[in-house]
Amino acid sequence: MEAKALPLSAGWRWFINGWKLFTKSPVMYLIGTVIWLVLELGIAFIPIAGPMIDGFIFPLLYAGFLSFSNKLEKGESAQIMDFFAPLLTPALLTKFSLLGLIIVGFELLTVTFAASLGAFSGIILLPLAVVMVSSLIFSVPLILFDDVKFHIALKSSIQACGKNFAVMVVMYFILLSFMVISAVSYGAGLLIIIPLTFCGLYLGYCQAFKK
Repeated sequence: MEAKALPLSAGWRWFINGWKLFTKSPVMYLIGTVIWLVLELGIAFIPIAGPMIDGFIFPLLYAGFLSFSNKLEKGESAQIMDFFAPLLTPALLTKFSLLGLIIVGFELLTVTFAASLGAFSGIILLPLAVVMVSSLIFSVPLILFDDVKFHIALKSSIQACGKNFAVMVVMYFILLSFMVISAVSYGAGLLIIIPLTFCGLYLGYCQAFKK
């Protein structure tokens, strides 16, 4: 699928409209976020494998928030189980597991290059990180809502980010500001930042790929 070229303002409007979507069901979003954070905390205590498990399940967690947001945006009744809908669908589970393996592969590369190249590893890892993130942002909703084939979803996501490079830069700066807010609030801000980010990404997918 081919994405549309978007105006620069799209980068911040995703989050403005994402806030409006969040306020339609803030309690449910907060419950979903707390479940996510508790899961993340539990995984963090797993020695060595913790970060890899975290990366592996991320696409499924991302898809859960997208599934919930989609129902809410359509005016349908969204339930807490919608956060887990992708996890309960075997076909989606397989595809999102493949996406998770991409993240795990990048994490292993990070460890390998950091050990062998030290500070110079960033020269190689930064562009790889950009490609990896670009491949995930829209591939998850394309697979979830449009049943796009795995490799086509990856390609379409990367092309969409490339076509809308300036928009993505604006979005990254907004996410960076969210990280600062999270740090200043000792992590409490994550309760709002996490669902707001996924609401924004969902609306970004809709604007880029829907008529």
